[in-house]
Amino acid sequence: NLLSYRARTRTELRRKLTGKGFRPARVDVCLDRLEERGLVDDPAVAAAFVRDRLRHRPRGKAKLTSELRAKGLGGPLSGEVVDAVLADEGVSERDLAVRVAEGWLRRQGTAAVEALGASTRTAESEKARRRLYGHLARRGFRGDDLRSGIDAAVALARSPAVP
Repeated sequence: NLLSYRARTRTELRRKLTGKGFRPARVDVCLDRLEERGLVDDPAVAAAFVRDRLRHRPRGKAKLTSELRAKGLGGPLSGEVVDAVLADEGVSERDLAVRVAEGWLRRQGTAAVEALGASTRTAESEKARRRLYGHLARRGFRGDDLRSGIDAAVALARSPAVP
């Protein structure tokens, strides 16, 4: 029944079933059978999860890897899956950061947009930058990619056709 709603990792299924009172030895046997039949496939579940995130709620590699680890996928596997899906989708982490920053800017009020696009540094412009920085950082963007997102949002805020 758990698999009828969405695909799940082996670890997710183990947690759910043992939480419902099933013996761990019996759960492992059942999961082995499901894996033999192809109903439990951790790499496929991870790839589908990352693809869904990229399309609907973009995140950086760090956040995606962290979310996959929370689903029970090991560090090396989660990193490989994230890299493979980004390559398959033809998107870079920088592109995602820019898209997230532009989305953040579209949801802000006029005062925040004007502050972010101001040519001089003021307390309001610094506040807007900090908020955008925090937004991108919480979504797993780091370093140059994060800076690219901020720069794109600032450029968009300064353009005459702000969304």
